[in-house]
Amino acid sequence: MSSIPPLALVGKTITFNATIHDPVTMQEADPDSAPTYRIYANDDDIPILTGTMDKRDDANTVGTYSKEVSTVGWVEYATYTVKIRAVVDGKAGGITLSTLCIYAPWERPERSLTSSSTAPGVGLVAREWRVMRGDTLVRTFDTIAADASVTKVQLTIKRNVKLGDDKAILAIDSKTGVIRLLERAPTATENIATFVLPTAVLTIPATLMSKLSVYKYDYDVQVWRGIQIQTIEQGTMRVIGDATWITAASASMSESLSPSASESISESASPSPSS
Repeated sequence: MSSIPPLALVGKTITFNATIHDPVTMQEADPDSAPTYRIYANDDDIPILTGTMDKRDDANTVGTYSKEVSTVGWVEYATYTVKIRAVVDGKAGGITLSTLCIYAPWERPERSLTSSSTAPGVGLVAREWRVMRGDTLVRTFDTIAADASVTKVQLTIKRNVKLGDDKAILAIDSKTGVIRLLERAPTATENIATFVLPTAVLTIPATLMSKLSVYKYDYDVQVWRGIQIQTIEQGTMRVIGDATWITAASASMSESLSPSASESISESASPSPSS
């Protein structure tokens, strides 16, 4: 019999247990040597940690082992698999255990226990934000502009709030500019969006907006006041596709065609009259 808690907390510890049995008699038995373990993250083939388990209450138990390991460096919403292997009388056996890693409630880095802005009369706002794909997006956040204590602001857009920050479709802050784009670090030429303080003006150029798929995303806006972080707006961002697909380049090409050229093209494409 083996066990592991179904949830592991980031930055804490987790303990897994195993009771070893003789493969012939199926009775509890001490193995030839201490059982070994290997821990894997998600479907990676390379273990993040390996070692041997510790005997538990040796004077009063048979074949009972446990191991406590640190979860510092583990990633939120990743599944960690523990492979335990033991040898009894030369016969090897093993078992696999899994746990899901999460943050402890209100223990995300630098998070506070409040979710409301100190701007007069304004608290957490939930909304559906509709934007056009491929159009420059400019928006002023009056709540942030009215709050002189804000030292940093960030917009994060994801396909699902349960995904880690590295999976952000777009993340922009007032210090760095573009932090994430399409679940990766942006290139130097892609770092062109801004979220400016103290005016609280967000600007996402059309070239970046065109990279977003038509989709209903989750987003939030967070503000920093020193080391304290607060969410002041959250909801869904619906990216809508244009009905008109013409671009400046194609429009320019159309205008450059003379009427005679256009007519010539039209005539050459027409079928000849039947004889």
